Amino acid sequence: NFAAALEHYQAATRFGSKDSAVALRIMFDTKHWSSRDRQDQLALKGLEILPDPERENRYHQIYQALDLNPDLKLTRLDKVLPLPPAELPEWNGIQDAIEPEPDGPPSY
Repeated sequence: NFAAALEHYQAATRFGSKDSAVALRIMFDTKHWSSRDRQDQLALKGLEILPDPERENRYHQIYQALDLNPDLKLTRLDKVLPLPPAELPEWNGIQDAIEPEPDGPPSY
């Protein structure tokens, strides 16, 4: 069930799973796309999941950031990297996906 898997991987990435970010990167990778069997390609096309170098690049950047800091929580992920069929907004890098730190002292 690709639809459920995509939602799961997106949610897991939002909460800091670098493995999920890699799985999503692969979903949009042109090289991996051509190695999928025809039935999987048709199912993914039905969900508007196609090779997409920009999405692949963004998930790769997210993976790299999570590899360096596994405690990152990407609370803004769906705003800057929504799943298809949503169009991609402008991207200024991984910082767009991270909730900015509030001004002032920490609230414990």
